Amino acid sequence: MEFSHSLIEQLDALSDACGEPGIDLSRLLSRLTESLVVALPSFVGLTLTVQVDGLAVDMSGLPADRIRPALASLYLPIPLDDSTAPTNGVVFYAAAPDAFLDLAEDARWVYELTDQVIVDGHLPSAPGLSKPWSVNGIEEFTIISQAIGVVIEAGLSTPQAHSTLQRRAFAQRQRVVEVAQQILADPAAFQVGRA
Repeated sequence: MEFSHSLIEQLDALSDACGEPGIDLSRLLSRLTESLVVALPSFVGLTLTVQVDGLAVDMSGLPADRIRPALASLYLPIPLDDSTAPTNGVVFYAAAPDAFLDLAEDARWVYELTDQVIVDGHLPSAPGLSKPWSVNGIEEFTIISQAIGVVIEAGLSTPQAHSTLQRRAFAQRQRVVEVAQQILADPAAFQVGRA
């Protein structure tokens, strides 16, 4: 199963950022999806969400050869234990309703998870809609990180910088990355205290 070149690049960048020698997320993703296709022929893709520098970064793997409407989803935390931050996890998608019921029960039993395994709670919404606080891929993460740097240089702490971007996004009804792009377009115009 082939994923987009963009996703592979993002996974490679994330592998490098992990700082752990031998971690190859794109290879792990490829092996995982090959196994899922064999076990679950209606599998259509996944979304991996990881916390990086305080931001939840989403990366989707929806192979072109498997594009079909998702009628079932399964969320699993990463790692598979109770200590996981609520934003770290993977959502698998399938074209057949109830496709993940057995796998979910197995994950709950084998890994002693109860509320962390979620079936059909992450089905995609209408095309073009996006969570305002989500960060889609390494490119958006980089833009937001650069804007946070501008805000820090203006005199705020890192947590204050994160809050400032989120408040502005909420006030302007935009995604955080859109606010970050505005700050980067004219860094000199950024003023502390302006919502």
